[in-house]
Amino acid sequence: MDVTRRKTVTEIMRVLVNLLILIAMTIAVIVTMTLTTFLSAFIAAATTATVTAAAAAATTTTWGWIIVMLATLML
Repeated sequence: MDVTRRKTVTEIMRVLVNLLILIAMTIAVIVTMTLTTFLSAFIAAATTATVTAAAAAATTTTWGWIIVMLATLML
C-alpha cells in the first residue's frame, strides 16, 4: 500500500513539474514575442528617421536623389 501511494505521489509530482515547465515556456514565448514587436517598431522608427535625414541632405543633387530612392527601395 505504501509503495502504491509513493508511486502515485511521484506521478502527481511529475505531472505538476511538466505543467510548470509548460507554463514557463508559454510565458517565455509571450515575453519574447512582445520584446520582438517593440524592438522591431523601435528599429523601424530609427531607420525611418535616418532615411528621412539622409534624404533631406542628399536630395539637393540629382545623384543624391537617385541614391536615396534606390536605398528606400532596398529597405
